[in-house]
Amino acid sequence: MPLDEGILRSDGGLRYLSSDTGEESVINSFIRPELRKGSSKYQYLIIPLVRKLVGEGMSVIVFRETKGEARWCARYLAESLGLPPAQAVLNELPSGDPSLASQQLREALRGGVGFHIADLDPEERHLIEEHFRRPASPISVIVATTTQAMGVNTPAEAVVIAGLEHPGQIPYTIAEYKSIAGRADSAFRARVLHI
Repeated sequence: MPLDEGILRSDGGLRYLSSDTGEESVINSFIRPELRKGSSKYQYLIIPLVRKLVGEGMSVIVFRETKGEARWCARYLAESLGLPPAQAVLNELPSGDPSLASQQLREALRGGVGFHIADLDPEERHLIEEHFRRPASPISVIVATTTQAMGVNTPAEAVVIAGLEHPGQIPYTIAEYKSIAGRADSAFRARVLHI
């Protein structure tokens, strides 16, 4: 199936290459940005974009540049999207004395959003991936760090890449970008959207 790649503009317009024709097209009002007091970089675009994609029935992976950005993004998406709790995942998470990242994961899952970062233990990351892959998954959104792109062993119908630099403003290589974009499943008419 074709892969559509595009850039979401700060005004909510989408500029993309049509996989059908190879021509560049623009949708001027793809989403309506949601400016909020105290919002983080890209938050005003990520929330309405992910809401639109999930509303279209798509599974979505959002890539952020750092672990902190990934955790924060999962939190505000969980609070904003109104998704049902991912109770099946919560029930399977390991018990014991959870780390701060594990506690934050539980909070995000209560809002139907997971995240996949190095601070989680391997069993937690595996559960997130396993549940995300299932038909009718309780998790339709995962937020991951770009360095975990190779470790996220699951396809999605839409991939959102917020930023194209490693911390320290070092641009991604073409191979790194392709690895991140490669999470879009070619079995669907997948989308890769860069903010």
